Amino acid sequence: MIRYYFMITIPRRKREYKLSVDYLEKMLEALLKFEMLALNYCRKSMLISEKSEKYFEYALVLSNLGVIWYHKNAYDKALQYWEQSVSLCIREKYKDIADNSELFGNICQHFNEKTLAYNCYVKALKPFTRFKRREDMKRVYTSLMLINMK
Repeated sequence: MIRYYFMITIPRRKREYKLSVDYLEKMLEALLKFEMLALNYCRKSMLISEKSEKYFEYALVLSNLGVIWYHKNAYDKALQYWEQSVSLCIREKYKDIADNSELFGNICQHFNEKTLAYNCYVKALKPFTRFKRREDMKRVYTSLMLINMK
C-alpha cells in the first residue's frame, strides 16, 4: 500500500509571524521561571516582529522587556523599553497603549516610584484625551491626585 503525504505550505511571512507569536508565548512562560531566558525569547520575538512589520506585537515585546527590567530594578532600561513601546503604539495609533501606561503607572505607584508613575499617567492621558475616553481620564486624574497626597 502506498501512502501519499501532502505538506501544507505556509507562506514565509506567516511562518515568521507564527514563530514570533510562539516566542512571545514562551517568553511569558519563562518570565515566571527564568529572567535571562525570558530576555532571550523577547529579543528573538522582537527581531522577527520588527522584520515582519508586526508593530503591535513588537510594541508588546518592548513593553514586556520594560517590565522585566523594572523587576530587575533597572529602571532606566525599563523606562527606555517602555517609552519605545509607547511611542510605537502612538505612531501606529494603537488605543490600548494608554491602558498599558496607566497599569504601569499603578505598579510604579505601588512601589512608591512617584516620578515614574506620574510620567506613565501623563502619557496615558494623551491618548485618553485624544480618543475622548472620559471615564479613563477621570481614573487617571484620580491616580495623579493620589501621588500628590502620599
